[in-house]
Order: sequence, then C-alpha cells, then structure tokens
Amino acid sequence: MSVLQPTPSAPCLIKRCGESSDAYMNDKVAFSQPSIVQFQHRYNEISVSVKDSKRKDIFPVPWNTGDHRRRLIGHHGKYVSAGREYEGELAFWTEWEANTLAKNLNHLRNDMLAKRIHFVSPLACDLRLNQSSQGCTSTLSTPCVRNGCSKYLNTDPCVFGSSFKYSNCRQQKTSGLKYLVPGSLIVFGSIHKGLYYLDTVFIVADNSTSYNSSTKGIKVIKCSDEFRVLTLERLVSNHPSEYVFYRGVTYHKGMTTPFSFTPAYKFSSGDRKSDMYWEEAKSSKCRRRCIINLDKLNVVAQKHNVVNPFGISRTRSATLTVAGFD
Repeated sequence: MSVLQPTPSAPCLIKRCGESSDAYMNDKVAFSQPSIVQFQHRYNEISVSVKDSKRKDIFPVPWNTGDHRRRLIGHHGKYVSAGREYEGELAFWTEWEANTLAKNLNHLRNDMLAKRIHFVSPLACDLRLNQSSQGCTSTLSTPCVRNGCSKYLNTDPCVFGSSFKYSNCRQQKTSGLKYLVPGSLIVFGSIHKGLYYLDTVFIVADNSTSYNSSTKGIKVIKCSDEFRVLTLERLVSNHPSEYVFYRGVTYHKGMTTPFSFTPAYKFSSGDRKSDMYWEEAKSSKCRRRCIINLDKLNVVAQKHNVVNPFGISRTRSATLTVAGFD
C-alpha cells in the first residue's frame, strides 16, 4: 500500500463530490490540505460495430464521440516492479479516446475482462508513455483528428507522456478540484457489483497551471503537441471555461516516496506475431482489471489524520470521495 499513501505527516482531507455536499466541495478552503479524491467513471469497454466485433484481423477503431470509455492497450515500454525498472511488452487499462487499431480476443462471459486489445499506430511522432509499477515509456502516433471537431472526446486523465496529466474532468461541476495541493491523491476507476476497479493512481505534483479553454488560453500549458491535440484542443469553446492543469509525480530511480502509476500486465513474449503473445493476450490475467481494496485505503487515510467533513461514521461510502461519472 505504500504507493497509495498521501504525503507523510501531512493531514489529509477526504472529499465527496457529486452529492449533497457539492457546496462544500466548491470551497477553496476545503482543499487547502492534501486530499484523497475517488473518481468513479464508467466501467464499460469502448464498443465497436457488430461487423467489426466478428473480425479476425486487426482493424481500425475511430476516435470516440460517445460517452467516455476504457480500453485495454497493448504497448512496448518501460515498467517498474519491486523498485527496479525494466522494459518489455505490456498491457494496461486506461482512457484513450483517440483512434486505435484493435484485435478481437476470444469471448469470455465477464463484463470486466477485455473483449479486444488496442494498439496505437507507431508513426513518426514522439508521444512518450510513462507509467510506473508497472508502466511504460514508448513512442506513439499523433491522434487522428479533423480540424478540431468538438464532438471528439478528450482523454483525461492522460497517462501518456513524460508525466501523468489531469486537466479538466469534473472541474466545472466540482470547482474544488481546481484547488488540489501537492501530495493529494486521486484514484481513477470504476465500481461494478460492489468492487472498485482501479486504472490510475495520480499523486499531484507541485507544478499546476491555471488556464482557460480558449484557443489562446490552452497555449499557456507547456506540453507535447500530441497531448495538445489529444486533450486540450478538444476543450476549446466559444465560451471558454476555467481549468487547472496538474502533473502527476513521476517515478525515478531510487525513489522511495509515492508516485503516480497505472497497473499493467507484462507479456512473456514481446513479439506480436508470435503465438505465445496472443495466447497471453487471450488469458484472463492479461485482460482483467486491478481491484483495489477500499477498506485498506480507508486505513491509510485514518493513519494520516483524515478529517471527515460530514460528521458521519467511517464507512466505505463515507470516507471516499465520489467525483462522479466522466
């Protein structure tokens, strides 16, 4: 549980968003100390057409224009395990709303196991993927877009790049999310049948930036061109909104303090043309999601002087913030 601990010795205030306490959640003072925020987003895997769902070959999946969804991504990169950094072929659940290439896997009767694995086309642009314990660093393609069409969804959080990024989700509905201080912990995941399926742990770093979603406003964010296309340009509007751009704490060699990470599966074979690769891809170990024990997270919170602003007992539902659906 060390990766889930807030900044040692700092008091931690647990928040509940999207409910009757929204007025409290919009109070800047309430976020003046490190916080634990639990995002609850839809567990559904991105869907494809009936025709594509029956294909045996690799096929293109267009940019998502519906509700936000998750994908199982297969990619080569670096990862961290037991405090050491390695490199290999990985699979991980994440939000990636841009276009991908996908291959269907054998059908299993479980809504939480991936029906297909997605790949980002290895073109020339350098978008580095940096995920920790276990995570990746690699080269990805430029997202394919058509002149800033607003119907294309943005990717947030974004685990791709030199650091994790959280830039907009729920910040208009819960303005307190614009005031997160360094050391705050955000867990992104989905609740299904009473279990919490984790896909991202985000530790807020100390270099946040305020911006607005105008063409000029997004230029204050120092980031790759790929992230600008993937996320920031998707927010541009004739009626700009105010947001705060956060970077996550990134793993480095010898690090002993908490860092941002996305759970990942390590393939034995790095060759996607090999039978072994696809046998592993079809296995439930590769396709399943990481289940987090919320009770243990509650214990971590209690050890760090958690303040419960609602005056109710410390139960699973009372001590973790639900930031709502993305």
